[in-house]
Amino acid sequence: MEIGESVVFVNDVERTQAGRYGRVMGLCDDTVMVGCRLRERLQYVLVHTWDVLPQPMWRRLFRRRQIAHGKNLRTPVITRRDR
Repeated sequence: MEIGESVVFVNDVERTQAGRYGRVMGLCDDTVMVGCRLRERLQYVLVHTWDVLPQPMWRRLFRRRQIAHGKNLRTPVITRRDR
């Protein structure tokens, strides 16, 4: 991760819900300071590196999960039950 990079929370941390987007404001060892909007105000949240993912990685994993569950695909997935 780099300062200024957009990230997504993967765990609930300090009143911040999983799935919320933010921007990396600072790094130190395994701690990241993320700025995000909570209740119309910019808040800074200190999190561990395993509590956030870079936005492109989050999108890739989310898309993979959709494919695995057969959701939101351009072509339907044929399973044994569908036959």
